[in-house]
Amino acid sequence: QAQLHEIPLSAADDKSLAPEDTMVTIKESISGRTVCKDALICSSMWKKARGLILSQRKNLVFVFPWASRVALHMVGVLYPIDVVGLDSKKRVVSLARLKPLQFWRSPAEVEYIIELCKKPYFVPKLGTQLKF
Repeated sequence: QAQLHEIPLSAADDKSLAPEDTMVTIKESISGRTVCKDALICSSMWKKARGLILSQRKNLVFVFPWASRVALHMVGVLYPIDVVGLDSKKRVVSLARLKPLQFWRSPAEVEYIIELCKKPYFVPKLGTQLKF
């Protein structure tokens, strides 16, 4: 079963501190405002490929081994989601609102993708640094 962890900011760049299936709280670094309290870390290829396909609403964080332009699809996802792309320093570099059956490619290179659909949550602005 997933456990809730909040990783200190000083350790935020160490991806090994957030293992697969860990639940994290995502916050803005400066204001401390909570983006969401229950995001599931997905680092394996299988978990990232499965994503939200035919599942109930949940918030996900995809962790990639290096920065790249990531492509997502909404085939099999029956509700809209908000997508937040982060760079290696966890700064917001791309935002999108995706609807069922839509395809999307991040306009910027990202190392993290946050999929938000389980409320309560809020979408941070471009340039905001996050921690989790």
